[in-house]
Amino acid sequence: MPSCSSTQNQPCPATRLLQKISGKWKGIILYRFIQQSNWHFGELNASVSPCPTRMLARQLAQLCADGFIP
Repeated sequence: MPSCSSTQNQPCPATRLLQKISGKWKGIILYRFIQQSNWHFGELNASVSPCPTRMLARQLAQLCADGFIP
């Protein structure tokens, strides 16, 4: 992924954001949370099928750790 840098030689905010939400399933998961903010894991898993359950759990953990979802 191309990156830009600020004057302090730090990645710019756009680059940091794209690095955090890049991946095959994160965009779809975030889209589902925009549609509805309160999901049970089984419902979310069914809505992003064919995402493997372990992958969904991993992606959700990363999105939570990064502060994108509660």
